[in-house]
Amino acid sequence: MIASSAPTWLLIVSPLLVLVGTIVGAAIAIIGQLFSERYKRYHDCQMTARGIAASIDATLIMAERRGYVQSFENMIARISQGEQIKAEMIIEDASIDPITAKMLDRVGLLGHNLPARVVTFMQVLTGIRQDLVRFGRGELSDNMPDLAFILAADLALWREFEPRARVLVRDLRNYASERFRFWSWQ
Repeated sequence: MIASSAPTWLLIVSPLLVLVGTIVGAAIAIIGQLFSERYKRYHDCQMTARGIAASIDATLIMAERRGYVQSFENMIARISQGEQIKAEMIIEDASIDPITAKMLDRVGLLGHNLPARVVTFMQVLTGIRQDLVRFGRGELSDNMPDLAFILAADLALWREFEPRARVLVRDLRNYASERFRFWSWQ
């Protein structure tokens, strides 16, 4: 047995200090990792909210500046007067652009009721776009009353969801600008 010149209390306290130091170091590492992951999630949520807000806002701006509502109203009025409407290719594809599609894959990261509201708007938009594709391909040209009904239904949907979409854009931007709070698990 090797004789030690250290006092007995030091022989007992020294391993305890090492143990406490190990536990404190591990706790700091775990908290640092949690903070890092939480901040990454926060940043991902911010970027997703900003991107989806920009996509929806761009859709609203394009619809307004291109006068889609007025065009639909004119087509419905012309059909109701008995005029045959020639198919116009407004859009060729009902799918969402690839950038927006990538962001929608992460919509579940958002808090509050934002994911449900985004999905609802995107579904309505996709439905309207599908009808426009069918119209452009001439699939609805044989039956003007059906075409008028579909255009009127799509126009009513747009009128209902366009104001909601503007509020959604505002809410997404507000959500994206919220400050980082470590303890907020939203």
